[in-house]
Amino acid sequence: MIGTWGVGQIVRDRTLAGQVAFYLPSAVVCVALAGLALLRLAYGRRRQAAVWALIALIPLAWMIGVENRWTPAVAASAGVGRLRIVHWNIRHGWGWARIAPDAIAARADLYVFSEPPYAARERDVARARGFTGATLHLGEMSVIGRGTLGKPEWLAHDAMQAVLVPWSVDGATWNLLLVDLPSDIRIARDPLLRRVRLLAEQGKADVILGDFNAPRRSRALTPPPPGFVHAYDAAGSGWSATWPIPLPLWAIDQCLVGPRLQVVHYRLGFRRGSDHRMQLVDLMPRYHVGTP
Repeated sequence: MIGTWGVGQIVRDRTLAGQVAFYLPSAVVCVALAGLALLRLAYGRRRQAAVWALIALIPLAWMIGVENRWTPAVAASAGVGRLRIVHWNIRHGWGWARIAPDAIAARADLYVFSEPPYAARERDVARARGFTGATLHLGEMSVIGRGTLGKPEWLAHDAMQAVLVPWSVDGATWNLLLVDLPSDIRIARDPLLRRVRLLAEQGKADVILGDFNAPRRSRALTPPPPGFVHAYDAAGSGWSATWPIPLPLWAIDQCLVGPRLQVVHYRLGFRRGSDHRMQLVDLMPRYHVGTP
């Protein structure tokens, strides 16, 4: 297991086989190796137990020092012009009685729901937040927000969904690139993520977010596209995995922020209404709204 995991961390999702190894969670590998060390100890084989315990430190150190950050980066202070965006895969609203109050309590200016609720129940959140604009349903995503949502521009609608949505609020217009990638492990992620990266490099998007079904450290996202930052890396801290609740092991829900905006705050909610954690990101314009 440790060999497969190690190869995965080097190769990552360069190949489909590497992708499977890369998706092997470091936490699972660490626990398995620690369990093996305890088993050896129970049989009185202390030397073997010590060896396996030392090997278990490798994925533990990787998990602590590489995959997660524990002290948030210094970010700009919130002030006039702050925008709060929530992205949440809510599993078609099966736990809506829990999801809706948590979404409303987040007091976001814009909500993007992956696997949106049936019967357009996100309108409950829109009414509670006082949003008067129409709800956009875009494949496996829906959007509600303060201000005005412009005409969506589909950029991909095949193995992945990618749609650009202009969001006009407080005198400025920001372009949201909403992404939904397949969850099937048999589908190679790297070619799809390369397409997302190319869309980012074309310069239209200010924020890219969605359920990527691919880790933040995927090859096409590391480093991020020029001018972009991962919101978690810019202002987040703590356990970064977003799925599955109640024991999240994979950081597959992403938010990347472009050069016209700066990340003020980023956190992941931990609720039981869905099998994904909620992404909450606070943004500030980097330039005056009149600056192109």
